[in-house]
Amino acid sequence: MGIFSSGRVSVKAVLNKDIMYPRDCANITLHVDNSNCKKAVEKYNCKLIRRTEVLNLGKKGKPIYMNDTVI
Repeated sequence: MGIFSSGRVSVKAVLNKDIMYPRDCANITLHVDNSNCKKAVEKYNCKLIRRTEVLNLGKKGKPIYMNDTVI
């Protein structure tokens, strides 16, 4: 019996906007569906990651720099 043998849990996170700018407020809505799971979801942890990309527009928008930061 493994750690994840109690069934299937589906999690969907939705932000209020697709693109955020500095000083924007991010509203995150989490939808947790554990109807196919034998155990209740008692707690969860969510991290927001900021991705910074610098694109080279001369080469079909190929990224020349990319950075992910947990905020």
